[in-house]
Amino acid sequence: MNTSDKIVSQGSDSNLDKIEKQYCQTADMIDKLVLVVEKLVEKCGDVEDKLHDKVNHSMMTHLDTCIKHLENQLHKHEYSLESRFAAADANVSKIVTDRLREFEESKYNQHDDTAVE
Repeated sequence: MNTSDKIVSQGSDSNLDKIEKQYCQTADMIDKLVLVVEKLVEKCGDVEDKLHDKVNHSMMTHLDTCIKHLENQLHKHEYSLESRFAAADANVSKIVTDRLREFEESKYNQHDDTAVE
């Protein structure tokens, strides 16, 4: 091997050493990050367990029943309201039609009265 080959070989070795060192540092950082995430997941599980223990299940069941009852009442009143609106709409439509007919008849009668005079 001549001198220039040795220099290139040493340069390649130093580049490989740098890459290997960066890879090891990156792998260490990833390992640390994984450990942190695992600890967070564990703590999250602990918090969920503590919250689950604090829930009063009978109160939760009672509230759920009340909510379902309220939803049923809401649907019942909504249906009742829709039928009332439909009836009111029909009534208003009938009244408006009758008034228009009366107006047209009175206008026609006035026209006939002025034509007779």
